[in-house]
Amino acid sequence: MHQPLHCYNNNDRGGNDINVTWLGKKTNLHAVWDGKIIGYHHESVYDCAVRLKRWLKKKNLDAIVDGSITDWANESHQITKNPNVIVANNSSLNSKYYYKVHAIIDHQLATAGVRLAAILNSILL
Repeated sequence: MHQPLHCYNNNDRGGNDINVTWLGKKTNLHAVWDGKIIGYHHESVYDCAVRLKRWLKKKNLDAIVDGSITDWANESHQITKNPNVIVANNSSLNSKYYYKVHAIIDHQLATAGVRLAAILNSILL
């Protein structure tokens, strides 16, 4: 749900029908957001977690988990309205696209982790 294109459909199956070229290779926009763009800097999972944890230390975690699952899905849907996120069919995407959206991706990854932890804690504790 925190991958914005999972909450977007403009009759293009959440970006699956938006053909793009990512760093010279043909794919679709949904696939770029599902993982290709996350691996852009070849950062290890550990380094990514450390970086996002550092970012989260500055945030109010209670505010992040506030709201319903529907609210969270609507937040992701709103992200798709950012003019940098959805691109035209047959766009060529490169580092410029990454730098336009990487803060969104970091925010969504960190937020998803905090929310998942809260859900699991509510079930298990």
